[in-house]
Amino acid sequence: MFSVVVPQDPVTGLQGASVSLPCTLSNNTDAGSLEVRWYRPNMYNAPVLFYKNRQILESQADQKYQGRVSLLGIQAKGNVTLKLENLTLADRGDYICHVSSESWYEKNKVSLQIKVVGSTPVLSVAKAEDEKLNISCQSHGWFPEPSVIWTDKSGTDLKHLSKVKFTTDSEGLVNVCSWLFVPSSESEWLSCSVGLSTSNQERGESRILPHTPAVAESMYGPFIVTLIFLLLCVTGLAVYCVLNKKGLIGSKRKRTQSTEASETERLNTFPMDTDKQTWNKSHTAVSSDQTAILESVPTETNVSTNIPASDHLCADPVQHKSPEEPSTTDPVQHKSPEEPSTTGFFPSLLQINFSQPTKCVLKIL
Repeated sequence: MFSVVVPQDPVTGLQGASVSLPCTLSNNTDAGSLEVRWYRPNMYNAPVLFYKNRQILESQADQKYQGRVSLLGIQAKGNVTLKLENLTLADRGDYICHVSSESWYEKNKVSLQIKVVGSTPVLSVAKAEDEKLNISCQSHGWFPEPSVIWTDKSGTDLKHLSKVKFTTDSEGLVNVCSWLFVPSSESEWLSCSVGLSTSNQERGESRILPHTPAVAESMYGPFIVTLIFLLLCVTGLAVYCVLNKKGLIGSKRKRTQSTEASETERLNTFPMDTDKQTWNKSHTAVSSDQTAILESVPTETNVSTNIPASDHLCADPVQHKSPEEPSTTDPVQHKSPEEPSTTGFFPSLLQINFSQPTKCVLKIL
């Protein structure tokens, strides 16, 4: 006959770590020839571990524990301690150590508690009434419910000034939020510590200076100015791309070039128009005087337009014919003032062909 001995206090393990659930037989009874079964309440037929004939039968164990459990100690001396690895929050609860022989059995219960260390506390500052600051401390993912400790630079406990609120998420983990109101300070920092025990392994701590909001607000101005400048640059680039795509910018350039070309053409033609007007005035005056002079020329004079234009200022030398040749007089022909010659700036005003001896006097003003 034998008895099963287990600890009376719960066994505690950290999430993700491993833990040992002690179980031994009285009088160091050899367990090699016995049947050992570890199982959860009401789960006898789906054990966590099943040991028989000096070996572990994994095929008869619950699948969610396969590869995570083993027996520690020397079974020949009655040690059937269970080792459970890679702990999860679902592993917390009671485990039953059941040992039997062909004529006797004994069992006992071991409680397992799982601790989950949450996130490092996050501190924030907000303005409050009466020129005070609201310092908040938040952390999530703890189990069981953690403790919150507020201290100042000198180590003074500020718990009496703080308030705390706990909430539980869908996975059973605990979130914590604590806050207190303090005056602004540029040298006295505050500490918020959240954890399951006094051990540094199970606690997280953060510190803050209460004057942080002033520094943060001073950075808003340059940030906003920079943001507005970037938005203006992007907007201007977008407008340019749209106008260029629609052809508005190119059309304006073409209109400018067309206007410059028209202005250049007008300036090039202006001197020619001026010369033409000057020539018309001079040609009219010369034609008037020429007409008056030609009226005094004898009727024997024969006017012709066969003299080359290059001799318009002076006719060929006077040629005398013999007295026997009868004279023929042709009417005087001259060009209209409105029909200028294209051979030079001073066109040929009159081209004369003398067929009889005569005198010709041309007065050109």
